[in-house]
Amino acid sequence: MAFGQEKKPAEEWDITKSFGPTTEISFETSEGTWMNVDVSPDGETIVFDLLGDIYTIPITGGAATRITSGPAFNIQPRFSPDGSKIAYISDRGGNNNIWVMDSDGTGRRQVSKEQTREVNRIDRYRSPGVRW
Repeated sequence: MAFGQEKKPAEEWDITKSFGPTTEISFETSEGTWMNVDVSPDGETIVFDLLGDIYTIPITGGAATRITSGPAFNIQPRFSPDGSKIAYISDRGGNNNIWVMDSDGTGRRQVSKEQTREVNRIDRYRSPGVRW
């Protein structure tokens, strides 16, 4: 930095923004591996993760509906006991934490606030502040 120049504040890092050159791709698939799957309490819907996005599909089959997308990595979806919400792990906030959304993908909110350790198993995470 030259004498007399002020240092600009660093822009806050945001996982949801693309940095550098990017290319969007589109693809279709009828199978996947290393997926996490859960069935809704009423037995009608399957929720699963695939390549960092979360999808739902009728248990009878058909087309899957993507309910999360973008650069954030979303995994391990689990239905709430009443089926109205889905809990999942996401790095959307900069670190792996538990998030909850409505079963249609709306109303996303972060519920755990880990900053120094990462949540890596939603079924074993216990914190008094995490509620559906």
